[in-house]
Formats: sequence, structure tokens, C-alpha cells
Amino acid sequence: MATTARAGWPRVPCLLTTVASGWFLSSPVLGHMGPPRPCLVAGSILALSAFMLFYKPAQRRGWGTLTVLTSTVALLLGAGAIPPAILGVTGGVTAAMWNEDRSR
Repeated sequence: MATTARAGWPRVPCLLTTVASGWFLSSPVLGHMGPPRPCLVAGSILALSAFMLFYKPAQRRGWGTLTVLTSTVALLLGAGAIPPAILGVTGGVTAAMWNEDRSR
């Protein structure tokens, strides 16, 4: 049985980043957060990061760092969303700090 590149890779960082991106992307439509531009930009970047975290786990440190920076900047620029920013930061830190040796 062949092993895949994602063997032992947890899906938690991908899930947290996906939830955060969906929350940011849906906020302008639902009208419950700040201005739409920061939300749409942050949501798009987080969706790309979640996709790349899942399909390119070898590059997890870079995509995790991008996730943390995007979530923090979106919160500071007035996206007005504390829960998705916390989810994005948690997912990004988990992805960046994941160690393959501990997964076995």
C-alpha cells in the first residue's frame, strides 16, 4: 500500500482555516460585520491557504504563517470579526508548528 504525502497530517488546521475563510467571505452578504473589502480579501486568502494546506502539507509553515498574518491584519483593519480571526490564527499556528515526528 503506497503512502500519500498527507500521511499523518491532521485536518484540524485545514478545517479551522476553512471555517474562518467562510465566515469572512459570508460576512458582507449577511451584513453582520465590518466593511466588505477587508472581509472579502481576508476570506479569499484564507480559502487559498486552507486549500494549499490540504494539498501541499510540505509547505505548511509558509501557508500557516500567511494564515496567521491574514487573520491578524483583517482584525486590525476593521473586518470586525473576532471569532474567525481567532480560528484563523489557531489554524495557522497549528499548521506552522506541526511536527511530522509527533504524528507517529
